[in-house]
Amino acid sequence: MKAVVAHEYGAPAVLKFEEVPRPEPKEDEALVRMIASGVNPADPLTLSGKYAREFGTRLPLIPGYDIAGIVEKHRLQRDKLKAGDAVYGYPTFGGGWADYVTVKEWESGRENPSL
Repeated sequence: MKAVVAHEYGAPAVLKFEEVPRPEPKEDEALVRMIASGVNPADPLTLSGKYAREFGTRLPLIPGYDIAGIVEKHRLQRDKLKAGDAVYGYPTFGGGWADYVTVKEWESGRENPSL
């Protein structure tokens, strides 16, 4: 899959568009096929590395903390999300600037079809 990746901390110039392995959902995670990802203040702050220790950031880093997409598959213990659900979320460790991202159940919400 394609992703925007930083192999070092710094300015946006350190970001590279490259091929990376698609993540697999772990226990209590869903795999989301990305449709959109925003840019918010957390992205440049995390990319700077200034708070890497406090945030638990590790390199290589795929930024992207505002996400929207479709659940491809999951390993959730509850049925809050299922394959095909449209979701939005805020993954704690980023990853939204890629074709796919994994999220914990509590990091995402589902479109309410009854509205």
